[in-house]
Amino acid sequence: DNPVWIGNDGYQQHFNGLIDEVAIFNMALTVDEIKRIIKQGLSEVLAASPQGKIALTWGRIKNDL
Repeated sequence: DNPVWIGNDGYQQHFNGLIDEVAIFNMALTVDEIKRIIKQGLSEVLAASPQGKIALTWGRIKNDL
């Protein structure tokens, strides 16, 4: 298994900006599925809603500091 790098390429090249709505799928998405995500957003296509979950709550708390 290879590591997944989000915001870093593993060689000290860091992304300078904000990354929003990251998702990892266990299959290749079709063009129509990608278009649906672009149009509706990830929260509309996920099996479980991320609202109120610890990652989102922590992100809000951290941004308020």
